[in-house]
Amino acid sequence: MKKLLLVLAGGLLLGACKEATYLEPADPGRGYFPAEAGRYRIYQVFDTTWLNYAPTPRAYQVRERLVSSYLDAASQPVFRVESARRADASAAWVADSAFTLSADERRVVYTRGTRRSVELVFPVRDELAWNLSAYANTTQTDIADTTRKYVRGTNGQPFTLPAVPGYPAKAFSKTLTTANIGSAAAENNCNRRNYRQVFAEGVGPVYRRSVNFDFQNTVNNTCEPELGPNLGASHTEVLVESGP
Repeated sequence: MKKLLLVLAGGLLLGACKEATYLEPADPGRGYFPAEAGRYRIYQVFDTTWLNYAPTPRAYQVRERLVSSYLDAASQPVFRVESARRADASAAWVADSAFTLSADERRVVYTRGTRRSVELVFPVRDELAWNLSAYANTTQTDIADTTRKYVRGTNGQPFTLPAVPGYPAKAFSKTLTTANIGSAAAENNCNRRNYRQVFAEGVGPVYRRSVNFDFQNTVNNTCEPELGPNLGASHTEVLVESGP
């Protein structure tokens, strides 16, 4: 009888240990944001601002280059990213700004000045949501708010970048898309605000688009989205070159 009780107790204990064991997916998704010193990405950028329904477009290129790295207090790598601009492919690069990027087993975080944003979390799961400003609440949201998520059905799906002047369309076989939600987004007759980013495996961010539109007609104080933005801005980045 005692032996039987010991066997049963051992089985229950083993079962409890199995339930408490966390098994990470075979592919947690960290390949969507490769990070090592020397890697760079060049984007064709399209900015448009609206004032009194009149759009003002502007185009230029941005290069983000991971120039060096160091270990933080938790022995995790942190990369210095230098950003430069030029009018087009024939112009010289001009240094613009710098920020840091930390990429570890669980997340990718940008730090620009005092603003820290959680760009990705691992392992990747459909519609997994998190607080973009979890480490620096500069948006004044509740720490429990979810403001970014993985878009359902995009993990591992192909994506084709549109052709831009001087560069053909480019296809990627495996990508992932994130989008802002909750207080970081809006979609109604008076406002539209959102941010979407596409990551390609082995490359990193290949497409970014943000919009912030105000459809309020200040003459009659009504919201008329069919007229387009009265006030606002859109920002689109399309990857045109990357390495090494």
